[in-house]
Amino acid sequence: MSALHLTQSGFHALERLVAAESWEMGGALGVAADPYPHQIENLRRILADTEVRHLLADEVGMGKTVQALMILNILRRRDPSLRVAIVAPERICYQWQVELSARGHIAASILSDEDENVERPEGEGYVHIIRADMIRRQPARPSPEN
Repeated sequence: MSALHLTQSGFHALERLVAAESWEMGGALGVAADPYPHQIENLRRILADTEVRHLLADEVGMGKTVQALMILNILRRRDPSLRVAIVAPERICYQWQVELSARGHIAASILSDEDENVERPEGEGYVHIIRADMIRRQPARPSPEN
C-alpha cells in the first residue's frame, strides 16, 4: 500500500472516530460503513436490554457483520477490559478477520489447535476468531444426572 493510501486511510479512520465520539451511541459510527436505519434500530434495541444476548439473523447483504462491529465498538468503549470470541465456520474465519481489520480497525487472530495453550499479555488481541470445529470435538452425550 502506498504512503498516499495509508495517509488517506488514516484520515478516514480519524473522521470516523470523531463521528463516533459525537454520536449518542459513541463507538457505533467508528465502523467503516454508513449505517442503515434498520441497523440503528437494532443497535438501540440490543443495547437497551439488560443483557446483550442477541442473534443477528437476516438476509445476505443486510449488514449483520457491520451491526456486530458497531455493537462490539460500543461495548468496548463501555468496558475496555472486554474480550470477545467470534466462533465461525473455518470457511469464513478469514473473511471475519478481513472485516474486523478493514471496517472495525481491529486486529484479530484466528486461533488454531496450536494456540490453545499460548498465554497472551493482558489486553493483547481482545477479539479472537475461533474455528467452530475447535469448540466441540466429541458429540454431546446426555447423562442421566443432567
